[in-house]
Amino acid sequence: GTNIAPRNSGLSSKILIDPTDSNTVYAWVPGKWWGDSDDRGVHRTTDGGTTWAKVLKGSNASTGCSMLSLDPQNPKTLFAGLWDFRRKGWTFRSGGDDETKPSGSGLLKTIDGGTTWSELQASGLPPKPWGRVAGTIAPSNPNVVYAFIEAVPPANALYRSSDGGKTWE
Repeated sequence: GTNIAPRNSGLSSKILIDPTDSNTVYAWVPGKWWGDSDDRGVHRTTDGGTTWAKVLKGSNASTGCSMLSLDPQNPKTLFAGLWDFRRKGWTFRSGGDDETKPSGSGLLKTIDGGTTWSELQASGLPPKPWGRVAGTIAPSNPNVVYAFIEAVPPANALYRSSDGGKTWE
């Protein structure tokens, strides 16, 4: 086979293929465990992997994409979790380096296939800072979205939206 992944991306977690256009593929890249990288984020190809473009990046070089979920009924709608993390020889951090360097972690949504993204800061989500964010669109109902958010206890929990990410509980 031919390697068509985004070059120099380090760890790639998963790809999602647009069910209405098999040439459109999204790759989510958490990034290299041991170093910062500009390749972290969400990459998209519209030509079956010949060329890739980064369509979502974090606010700093230690923030990558920890999850990506596509609405099968409307494949231009995707949710992405951004995760600010860094492994070092003596520790592992999830979230910002310290109080003066806020975490780049977040939950974002696009309705145009990744061209524009909006960060969800909706009612019911925990206060920041966040660590790892993971979630998915329910296959039975695309208005139902689940997100597990690593936050300051006791807000570290599984959250559910029944209105496409507008409000959460």
